[in-house]
Amino acid sequence: MQGPWDKGVATQGYQSPLTPAEFFRAGIAATNAYCRKTLQKDFDRLTVDQQIKVLQEMEQGRVTLDAVGAQEFFNLLLATTMQGFFADPVYGGNRDKAAWKMIGFPGVIAIYSNTSRITGTRSYDVEPKSILDLS
Repeated sequence: MQGPWDKGVATQGYQSPLTPAEFFRAGIAATNAYCRKTLQKDFDRLTVDQQIKVLQEMEQGRVTLDAVGAQEFFNLLLATTMQGFFADPVYGGNRDKAAWKMIGFPGVIAIYSNTSRITGTRSYDVEPKSILDLS
C-alpha cells in the first residue's frame, strides 16, 4: 500500500492505492454521480437499456468518472462478478451451483479422480459437488 502509483499496463492487473473495497465504493459512487448528472437518476433507477448503455460506455472508455477510471472500474467489476459466479458456493456465489451446471463442470474434481474422464468439449454429466457437499 505504498507508492509510487504510476499507471500500470493492462498485463499488470489491478494497480491502485485504494484497496479493492475502497475502489468499488468509489466506483459505485462515481457511477451514480455520472448517471445523476447525465440521466437524472442513480444507476439502479435506470431502465435496463440505459444501464446496458452506461456499462458499454464504461467498458469502451467513453465515460469519465471523478474518482476512478471508468474502464478500470468496469473491468474489475466484471472480473469480480465472474469470479463470484463460477466460484465454489462455499464462498457465497454460484447459488445452487448454477454456473457449474450451465457449463458441465463437476465441481470438486478430487472426488471424481478415480472415475472422471473429461475429454474434448463433452461435459461430465454428474451433479456438481461443492466443498460444502463434502463436509
